[in-house]
Parts: sequence; C-alpha cells; structure tokens
Amino acid sequence: QLSSKMVSFFASKALSSRMQVVAKTERPELFQHPEFKGALYQLDEPVLDISSVLNCLAQPWQDRIIHTPENAEVRWQNNNTGVQAIQLNGIEIKAQQFVLTAGEGNEDLLKTLNINKPTMQRRPLQMVLCKAKNAQHALPAIYAHSLGSGSKPIATITSHLTEDGNIVWYIGGNIAEQGVGKDFQKITTEAKDLLLNILPWFDFPELEWAVHSVNRAEPKQSAMSRPDTAFVESKNNVHIAWPTKLALAPDLADRIIIRLQEQDLQKNTHNMIINLPQAIISLPLWDKVFL
Repeated sequence: QLSSKMVSFFASKALSSRMQVVAKTERPELFQHPEFKGALYQLDEPVLDISSVLNCLAQPWQDRIIHTPENAEVRWQNNNTGVQAIQLNGIEIKAQQFVLTAGEGNEDLLKTLNINKPTMQRRPLQMVLCKAKNAQHALPAIYAHSLGSGSKPIATITSHLTEDGNIVWYIGGNIAEQGVGKDFQKITTEAKDLLLNILPWFDFPELEWAVHSVNRAEPKQSAMSRPDTAFVESKNNVHIAWPTKLALAPDLADRIIIRLQEQDLQKNTHNMIINLPQAIISLPLWDKVFL
C-alpha cells in the first residue's frame, strides 16, 4: 500500500492514473535482488532521446534556424500595432508575430522590449552525473524516482548513452535542489552515499563524476513554487512562453497555436535564399561534461 507521502507525490504529478505495481517476476534485473525490500511502481511515461527529438524538429526548418553571436545587440522596430521587426547585429527579421521561447534568456529579451510583466523566476539545481570509468562495466540503464518519507523524490535518475557506448546516470531530485552552492567534493560525496543507500546490493563499478548547474526558468509564482502548466502570455503580437519542463512542451505548443489563431494572420510566402550562419545542435551534456 502506498504511504501518504507517496500518494502526495504521485497525485501532485497527476501520475496516479498512469501508475501500476510491477510484479516481482517482471522487475528489471537491478531490482530482482533479494536485498531489495522496497516497492516498485511503473509509470506510463515516454523516454526520449533529446538530441534525436531536436534533430527531427529542426530538420524541416534548418535553413530558417540561424546562429547569432551570444553578445548580439537586440533591437526592435515597433509600429502602432506592436513589434514589426527584430534586428540582431545588422540582421533584420520581419514577422507578423513573435514568440519568445528563450528560457532564461526571455528575461533580457523582455527588458529590451520594455515589457515589465510577466516576470521570471529562477529555481536553481546542481545536477550530478556519473558513469563507469570503463565502458565495458557500464551502469545499467534505469529511469526512476527514489522515494523516501518526504513528498519529493530523494533522487531522480535518468540514463543516457554516450558516443562511446557508456551509460551516464543523470541524478536530480532533492539532492540537486539541496546541492546548490555545494562544492564538487561535497555534492559528489553525498551522491555516492545516496546511491549506496538506495541501491545497497548493487556492486558499483569504479565511477567518474561530474556536476552541472542549471536554472529552471519559469513565470514567477507565489512562494517560488513550480508552475503546474506550460505558460504563454501575449502582449499585442509578442507571445512570452515558458514550457516549465520538457514533458509540457507539447502543451506549450498547443497554447501558442491557440494564441496565434486568435490573431489576424495573413498567410505569406517568399523564395528568399537565406545566406546566414545556421545554428547547430550542441553535443549532449553527457558527451562533453566529462572531457
């Protein structure tokens, strides 16, 4: 039977309808060990390879996705109905509608537009990564929340395949929230102890460690809580958007489509050859953070 804390966790995630007990005979090998005394539940959630998703989404529009210098000066041209064009280091882009999906970068874009609301909040994390030093003894691939007595996961572990065939565990959850500001030695020592605590029967290979600090950029909430949904707010023909998290990106797309359908859009085409530097998709974090 689920504890009240676990019920709270699953209910808050709206996951209870997509959760089922995993029978002992059907558990992954890692959790078939006799020393595993906990309960195992399966969530009906997809596992995505993010690089593949980005490549698929970008491919049809690759010549329209341009690269500009990180320190590019942003200027806007306005008319009586809103924004008419954006200028980036001499590049001018005219459009009927502008959608801001720059994540943490939205804050600076809003300043250049003199838009005071919505305001943005940052909720920082220090994620921990580990992998076997020898790829022949790679960690098993798992995607799991480890729950204790609290309503938040002790750890959330996802697994990612590297170019050389190794598997990286990307560790978030409470350890990442509480690890903000801690030095490398302290947080990785805590992560080692945590893994030994939640998987005491597993014979870990010699591990290599890395950390990654990141801010969750979101529309500001009372008490700095996490938004429950994706967010989009419109100021004339400028639409400010944050997905909140990857799983809500499709929800954000639906919300943006609705906003655009409410506008008096005029279908337009052009055959202009765009001779500008194209943006490329970065190497995944797990392929560069250990270098």
